[in-house]
Amino acid sequence: NKQVRFLNKLFDSFNEENLKYCILRNYEKLPYNIGNDLDLLVQDSHKTDAFMILESTGKHYDYKLVNKINRYGYLGLTYTDLDTKKKIKIDLITKSLKQWFEYADSNYILQNRTKYKNFYIAPFGSVLYTILLKDILTYGELRKKNYYLIKLMSEDIRAVFIKTGKGFIDKRVLENLFKVSISGRNVSRINLYFRLLLFSSIINLITFIYYRIKDYIANIFYWKWVTNN
Repeated sequence: NKQVRFLNKLFDSFNEENLKYCILRNYEKLPYNIGNDLDLLVQDSHKTDAFMILESTGKHYDYKLVNKINRYGYLGLTYTDLDTKKKIKIDLITKSLKQWFEYADSNYILQNRTKYKNFYIAPFGSVLYTILLKDILTYGELRKKNYYLIKLMSEDIRAVFIKTGKGFIDKRVLENLFKVSISGRNVSRINLYFRLLLFSSIINLITFIYYRIKDYIANIFYWKWVTNN
């Protein structure tokens, strides 16, 4: 299976180069099944190296980069197998963002990653936290397909759950979020947004706008390059 060889080579190369990375979620069936996409959290200073390794590994196994999206804290890449035409979508993430809200401490996650098979994964408490926050900020509540996560929440992950968001979201908000979630109830997005607005620095908004403009220009030039080649 070429996908398996591609992913194993990718992880081995990341490890050989000592890149700080981990897979944020849906890692149980790797490298045989990656689901919709592969979410790779990468230390910001290692993002370029990770992309270069992806490119060289893709060329080695005849995977062509057919789509590249730059966003602040995120690089979306789609590779196509030139033989089977099957696609692999890989997201290189340096910041967990929704709109201008950075809601997870990437450094904390990477410092506490653990080895699984031949790649690194995020702490379990961080996995649950990032899925929960992403769903709430995007859809207003935890999606039904992720309800099973509530059953996995327990007091022994409270500290990791809180530390994953601490520094970006007020600790009182995090404590309440954990309490409500572990009880099986839904969390109000409006209430969460209000508290995020209270504790989120205006600098985050300015930085977000700056990089959105910069990334928009970068994406335009990328597609012009693709069209001309």
